[in-house]
Amino acid sequence: MGRRIALGFLGFAVFVALWQMNLWFGILSDRIAAFPSTLVGFLMARPPLVEFYHAMLTSAGQLAAGFAIAAVAGIALGLLLGWYRRAGALFEPLLIAVNAVPLIALVPLLVVLLGLGLATELVVIVLFAFFPIYFAVSSAAAATDPQLVRMCRSFGGRDVHLVRDIVLPSVLPAMTTGLRLAIGRALTGLVVVELFMGRGGLGSVILDATNRGQPNLALLAVVVLCTVNMLAAGSLQLLQARIETWRPGRQAS
Repeated sequence: MGRRIALGFLGFAVFVALWQMNLWFGILSDRIAAFPSTLVGFLMARPPLVEFYHAMLTSAGQLAAGFAIAAVAGIALGLLLGWYRRAGALFEPLLIAVNAVPLIALVPLLVVLLGLGLATELVVIVLFAFFPIYFAVSSAAAATDPQLVRMCRSFGGRDVHLVRDIVLPSVLPAMTTGLRLAIGRALTGLVVVELFMGRGGLGSVILDATNRGQPNLALLAVVVLCTVNMLAAGSLQLLQARIETWRPGRQAS
């Protein structure tokens, strides 16, 4: 795991270096684009204002609430429809159809239905983050080892015991994978709805800074979003590695 983290940081450093070379070799101008060196200079000359911190807190609250709702709904429905095959056969085609719709196209419709408020922002974030969690958990629940299920039933185990003692431990690795994918989708939904509605948050900062010709401020907001995604995904990856060590015959890589 330590080697993978080191390689991840190395890949990120290479990307930043290649990005900076666009400025050094004159491929792009710092008048129209932001670069790591210009961002550092911007932060030293003009520290972020109170409005930027307020935008960060606004986005953080919306992201946390929307992701929590998506996680609870995705895990619960994934277990329910993955374990109970008839329920899955009844409702999963509808979820597949909704997932096939470009979610960005639903934002104007949600604004008409729910208005320019917090409810619309939360619904958009939940829609973006829900499906990776649901499909990961549902597929893992449906693939639970049937021998373990028969063994539990032979000892008089009920459905609640099966879900608690067999199904849930079996889906934990897939669940963490779904959560890792969902956090990036949730951030995408957050930025999309903030760009569309303009009610504050880092998405609005990116839009306003771009319109005012302040690429470094826009880049700062993007860096914050990327950092949140990296930290959250990295934490979930560490959790997944710990879970893998609990499974017989498996070791964390």
